[in-house]
Amino acid sequence: MNEQSIEEYNKRKSFALEYGTLLGASWIGVFAAYIIGLRTFNPIAMMLCYGGLFAITFVPFILAYRYKTKHTQPEQKISYGQAVHFCVLMFSYAILLTGIGEYIYFAFMDNGAVINSLDTYLNNEEIGIALKNMNMGDMKDAMQENINMLSTISPFDIALSLAQINITVSIFFIFIVAAIMKK
Repeated sequence: MNEQSIEEYNKRKSFALEYGTLLGASWIGVFAAYIIGLRTFNPIAMMLCYGGLFAITFVPFILAYRYKTKHTQPEQKISYGQAVHFCVLMFSYAILLTGIGEYIYFAFMDNGAVINSLDTYLNNEEIGIALKNMNMGDMKDAMQENINMLSTISPFDIALSLAQINITVSIFFIFIVAAIMKK
């Protein structure tokens, strides 16, 4: 590797860290809106969560476009491999930050509130009527059993499960964002 390619690699890595932090912070914001909506049964918070889920689909594309336009020379071409490398780093940093935030929440702040909210929601009389109207009355016991099993999972395991979802979504997005970033 020559000195210029090492410099480009370090530059790409530092911007991936910066943009991965922004992406991870947006994921944590949507997670927080979901938790607030779930704990308070606040429809506005849930709508913010769903709107945020829709909006954060575009964040990686915006960040990749910003990197391409603001941090590379106009005559400089980004190869597909470089774009994939940037996206892998960016999503990795985002997954790490989000996983740490989710672990901190479930280990130190939750104290079973999410499970209690799910349990309260499931035992709500209106939900019971709705399940019976949809011929799903027998599903209530299975859902209650699942909620009881969720209460036995450690905060680390919950954060790890959520990180697996983030990894799967990231793998899907990496190649699409990199292909668009290359153009």
